[in-house]
Amino acid sequence: MNSSSETASVDHLEILNTDIIVSLIPNIVILVLYLIVGIFGNGLVLFVYSFKLKSKTDDRYFIPCLALMDMIACVIGASFSIAVNTNQFTFRSNSICKLMWTVNKFTSISSGLMLVAIAVQRYIKVCRPFRSVMSIYSKRLAIILIIVVSMLLVVPSGFLYGVNDEFIENDGINITVYRCTVDLDIDRRYDVGYSVFLLFFCFAGILAISILYFLIMKAIYKQESFWKKKRSNQNMRKSEKKSNQKENEETSQSYKISENDQKQFENSNAIGEDSQSPNNCNDLNNTIGLVINGEQGSRFIKVFRRMIRKYKISVMFLIVTVLFAVSYFPRIIIMIMESADIDFWKTLTTRQYSFCLFLYRAYLLNNILNPVVYSVFDTSFKKECRSLCIRN
Repeated sequence: MNSSSETASVDHLEILNTDIIVSLIPNIVILVLYLIVGIFGNGLVLFVYSFKLKSKTDDRYFIPCLALMDMIACVIGASFSIAVNTNQFTFRSNSICKLMWTVNKFTSISSGLMLVAIAVQRYIKVCRPFRSVMSIYSKRLAIILIIVVSMLLVVPSGFLYGVNDEFIENDGINITVYRCTVDLDIDRRYDVGYSVFLLFFCFAGILAISILYFLIMKAIYKQESFWKKKRSNQNMRKSEKKSNQKENEETSQSYKISENDQKQFENSNAIGEDSQSPNNCNDLNNTIGLVINGEQGSRFIKVFRRMIRKYKISVMFLIVTVLFAVSYFPRIIIMIMESADIDFWKTLTTRQYSFCLFLYRAYLLNNILNPVVYSVFDTSFKKECRSLCIRN
């Protein structure tokens, strides 16, 4: 009797797990795409920046490191998520569960800290170009500190996460399910405290990066405005010089005009001024007004476009940072909801559960989109990629 009930329980467990796998097929397909695109894109970035652009490592020093973290995040994050999706109720390996959660958080934290280091480097280069320089030694030290700090911050994950044995009833049969999630045997206050700490740490990082890039863009805009004004003054002086030369030539030629011709010219000119002066003045004022307003309206756009062309690397890292913040925002919201309600996931419908899982793992988009950003803004990277395609 016990044997038959155990068999029925196992059968029901497999049926429940299969049903939820079917509902998560779109989610699994997306994760597979994340995995493939992430490995290919970040692998290409690693190869090009490490071997093809060795001579241009000053501005791009952190890119291979960030690409490596992105690749690990894609491999571990996507693979672990696929494993969880296909074993929602049958994830029995406690050690793998703990390891995957720990490595997953490590890649997320280290990527964020890497973006902070990049923001500091860009700030020093743009805002303090003559006072200090971030040397190779400083950059290597920053990477070591990032790894050490990230490892320290993820240590609690090894204790807070694990496989839970939960009992549920289905069709009158008691079923034991195995879920890889927060360890229910641990005091919940530790989990909530750790989640809150990570949230504040994340917000502090985003705030620091935002302030640094605000100062960077402000400095760039001031520099561009200064040089534009200087070029405008130089052009104005040149045009005034040409105008004065032209007036002198016209004045010397006017003495050659006969007195009668001069009177006829003055009379005809007077008639023209009497009949057309008001309209011409109005048209001229309107034209000048339109030009001035147009110049004022497009001034910021022109300066901004010039900034993008001239400071492509800084703008590129800014966009990478924005993508990081945007992609992690849904995960942060869900983490807050998880901390507030321990049964958050259990109360969701099948569709809601699938959608929330997609949002929870949307941070992987940042890891696969970074190579696209590099290809758009880094001309050297784009050229090397084209040459590789032509050779092959």
